[in-house]
Amino acid sequence: KCNLYNKIVDVDISFYDDMEYYNKYVKAFQATDEKVFEALKNIFNILGDSLSAIAMLSIILSVSPGVLILPTVGTVLSIAINVKYSKLKFQENEDSLIFSRKLNYIDRVFYQRDYSKDLRVENISGLIYDDLKSVQSKIINIKKKFSKKYERLLSCSQWIVDVADIGMWGYLSIQTISGKLKLSDFMSLSNAVWQAISRIRQIFDTMPKLYENM
Repeated sequence: KCNLYNKIVDVDISFYDDMEYYNKYVKAFQATDEKVFEALKNIFNILGDSLSAIAMLSIILSVSPGVLILPTVGTVLSIAINVKYSKLKFQENEDSLIFSRKLNYIDRVFYQRDYSKDLRVENISGLIYDDLKSVQSKIINIKKKFSKKYERLLSCSQWIVDVADIGMWGYLSIQTISGKLKLSDFMSLSNAVWQAISRIRQIFDTMPKLYENM
């Protein structure tokens, strides 16, 4: 945080009149304490998931590579949907930022002693209440706008995952019934595929978080 303080001191005061700069400044200042540790945690998670996925995939490819076809297609589509979800989440945060700042300002007015005299002498609490209701209404509208999109994306992602899982189980069942796989191979492969795909999805879920923390 000291580095951020030093950077702020060097910034020309005219930038404080720039709304875009001020929004970024507030966002960076609020998150600076946790970003470094969060970034390190995400890096180690990606490394661990990558090693696990490689180990599982090597087992699968040595026994029955064909079982990966549907899960791979499903994973690619699911990752594309998750990328879209991350972009929407980022956009929601950007759209809500200025209103969140206004809510924080209203909070300060009511709990800091410096403003207590103004509240009583100027009788401005009514105006602040009106502003509070307006800001809350705008934040709710933003959340409603994005929540519908989130619901559609998550439903589509879950449908793709379910179809891919059913296809994998069907393929393994046919291979087992036809005698190409043993029952023990059936259980081992299904577990390995599930673990490998889960790790790959976790990697791509973590990457946007890593980018946010850089």
